[in-house]
Amino acid sequence: MEAKVTKFEVSTRTLFKIAFFLIAIFFAWQLRGVFFMLFFAFILYSAFDPVVDRFTKLGVPRSVAILTIYIVFLVVLSFILAVGVSAMIDQYNNLTGDFDKILDSFLLKVEELFPWLQDQIDRNKIVEDLSLSQNLTNTEFTSGIISNAFGILSSVTTIILSVFVVLMVSIYMLDRQEKFYQPIIDYLPKKDQARAMKLMKKIETGLGSWFVGELLLMIAIGIVTWVVIMLPGMFFSSYTLDQYALPIALIAGLLEAVPNIGPTITSMIAVVIAIGSASLGGGDTTTVMALQSIYVVASGFLIQNLEAVFLVPKVMKRAVGVDPIVTILGIIAAFGMFGILGALLVIPMVATVQIAFNFFREEGVI
Repeated sequence: MEAKVTKFEVSTRTLFKIAFFLIAIFFAWQLRGVFFMLFFAFILYSAFDPVVDRFTKLGVPRSVAILTIYIVFLVVLSFILAVGVSAMIDQYNNLTGDFDKILDSFLLKVEELFPWLQDQIDRNKIVEDLSLSQNLTNTEFTSGIISNAFGILSSVTTIILSVFVVLMVSIYMLDRQEKFYQPIIDYLPKKDQARAMKLMKKIETGLGSWFVGELLLMIAIGIVTWVVIMLPGMFFSSYTLDQYALPIALIAGLLEAVPNIGPTITSMIAVVIAIGSASLGGGDTTTVMALQSIYVVASGFLIQNLEAVFLVPKVMKRAVGVDPIVTILGIIAAFGMFGILGALLVIPMVATVQIAFNFFREEGVI
C-alpha cells in the first residue's frame, strides 16, 4: 500500500502577503523611535483632551484652551524641576564632599559583616581609585569628560528635540475639532466604523487616566518619601539621611513610573546610603547604621503598602490595572529590547492591548 504524499502549495499572492508583512515588521522596528514618540503624544492627547473639551463647553476657543493647559503644565513642571535642581545641587555637593568617607565606612561595615573578604579586597585602594576628589583633578579623567562633551551635548539635543516633537504632535492632535483618528476610521468598512470608534475612545480614556494617575502618584510618593526621610533629623542629631533626603525622594518619585520594581530599587539605594553615611553622625556608628537601615526598610515597606491600599485605588480607579507579574516581565523585556524608554512605556502599551482584548471579548469577537 503506497503512502499518501501531502503537498502544500502556496499561491503567489500569499507569498507577496508574507513578504509585505515581514517588510512591514522590519520598517516598524527601524522606526520604533518614531512610534514611541507618536504613542507618547497620544498619551498626552488622551490626558488633556477631556480638559480641553470642558474649556470649549464654557465658550473658550479650543486653541486658547490648549495653549493655556500646556503653559500651566510646563510652568508647574519647570517650577518643580527648578526647586528640585536647586536643592539637589546643595545636597549633591554634600554627597560628593562626603563620598570618600561614606565609601570607606560602607566597605568597612561589609568587611565586619563578612570577615573573609578582608583578604580578598583592598579597602584603601578601592577608596583611592574611586575617590571623587582625586578623579575630578585627574588629567585623564577630566580629558575623558571633555572628549565626551560633544556626545553628551548631542544626546541632550536629541532628547530636547524629541520632547518638542512629542508636544507639537500632541497639540496637533488636540487642535482638531473631530477626533484626530477619525480619518483613519473612515477607511474601514461602514459596519466596523462604530465599533472602531468605541474602541479608540475606551483606549483614550484608559491611557489618559493612567497618565494623570501616574503623574499624581509620582508627585505624592516623592513628597511622602522626602517627609519620611527628613523627619528623624528633627529629633536626632546623629541621623544623617536628611542630608540626602531630596535626591532619595526624587529617585523614589521617578522610579514610581516603573511599578513594583521601582520602589524596590529606591529602598536598596536608600539602605546603601544609610549604611555608608552612618559614620558621619555624632552617635555610635554601628547603632546609627542599624537604626537608619531598619528605618529605611520599614518606612519603604509602609509607604508601598499604604500606596497599594489607599493611593492606587483612589488615583488610578479609572485606569486599567495590569497584573503585577505581567508588569515585571514586560518591564524586563522592554528594557532589554528598547532601553529605559521602553521600560517606561511598556505599561501603557500592555494596558492598550488589555483594553482591546477586553473590548473584543465583550463584543463577542473573540
